[in-house]
Amino acid sequence: MIRLAYRSHLKMLLRLLVTHFLRQMAQEKVMDAVTQAAREHSGQVEGQDLQPEELPMCDIGIVFATGVESGGVVDQLEAARHTSSPSLTEYSGVFHGTPVVVWETGMGREAAARATEELIRTHSPKWVVSTGFAAALSPELARGHVLMPNRIVDLQGSQLDVGFTVADEVAEASPWLHIGDLLTVDEVMRQPARRRLLHQETNALACDMETLGVAEACRAHKQRFMAVRVVSDAVDDTLPPAIENLMEQKSWAGKLGAASGALLKSPATIKQWWELKEQATKLSDRLARFLSGVVTQLPAE
Repeated sequence: MIRLAYRSHLKMLLRLLVTHFLRQMAQEKVMDAVTQAAREHSGQVEGQDLQPEELPMCDIGIVFATGVESGGVVDQLEAARHTSSPSLTEYSGVFHGTPVVVWETGMGREAAARATEELIRTHSPKWVVSTGFAAALSPELARGHVLMPNRIVDLQGSQLDVGFTVADEVAEASPWLHIGDLLTVDEVMRQPARRRLLHQETNALACDMETLGVAEACRAHKQRFMAVRVVSDAVDDTLPPAIENLMEQKSWAGKLGAASGALLKSPATIKQWWELKEQATKLSDRLARFLSGVVTQLPAE
């Protein structure tokens, strides 16, 4: 099982990041304030970026499945550099004073595991953080809530203990923050009845498609690991039928056909797509704000 060292540090981390997150959420122009704070912390002034050769070694590898999920973090990188290949996309830079690499691995457990192993070999980060969106399995989790799993499980009985705990007073003061099991599945769970059944069967609070793959790769390499997920779908949320049909298509030709057909039948589908995009952008930004508190508090040694 994966056991995080420095449990006392993690308890302190939760108190600090909760305070940090709430303070940011209460401010006007949150993103401007955060960006300015990062510049001040790293000794920068407005209009000056770190040069690539000045970038320190990577402290944290942040693993996302898709660019939709990573966008909030990528937008806040200082001195960002970008490379891509057919299998993944990498951004490197400074995130709130911390040198990071951000990897978009593609969807699925196997893709996430392969990419994480490569990330560890090439960058030797002090921590790997698996993050992105998750679908709620429990009605306790609403859209926009954050899950920091203390255990990662799957439907075949595999489980990895992250060793993450939180003080009772922190949990009581932060109803949007949850600690519990995260279920990694092999397909997107869109139907509310299926999600509720999975909660009954596993007691997991939410599900995703990548985290167990990342966790297993970290265990194999004795790599320090944690996970953070923001809830993109509450347990009873459903997609409009036209968009559900689009998501079910496996090929780009199928997706194009489904999109064209939907638009011909109902021009209002454009509005639905736009609303989903706006929702995803807000969730990605919310996740980035929370992660900014996490990365600055993780113990370096």
